[in-house]
Amino acid sequence: IFNFVKYVFVYKKFGLQPFEIKHLYLLLIGLSTCFVSIWLPVAPHYIVDIILRSLFIFLVFGLTVYYFRISVDINERVDSFFVAIKKLR
Repeated sequence: IFNFVKYVFVYKKFGLQPFEIKHLYLLLIGLSTCFVSIWLPVAPHYIVDIILRSLFIFLVFGLTVYYFRISVDINERVDSFFVAIKKLR
């Protein structure tokens, strides 16, 4: 409630809108990744389970955010990483 009141105050007082449609997409991608990860089978050892679930969430969430170009910063960093890898060859 407090954050909603702050949002309304900033919007009314200064005319600023801190959110974009990309934030909604990010929320939807995160929620869908979370719901899909719940349905993953449980690994026999908890350490392996943590590693596999984390890897799954990282890959699904990260690749989706990169593919849909939701964050300019993330896309620039990933692209510069791939350029640096290509230079090493």
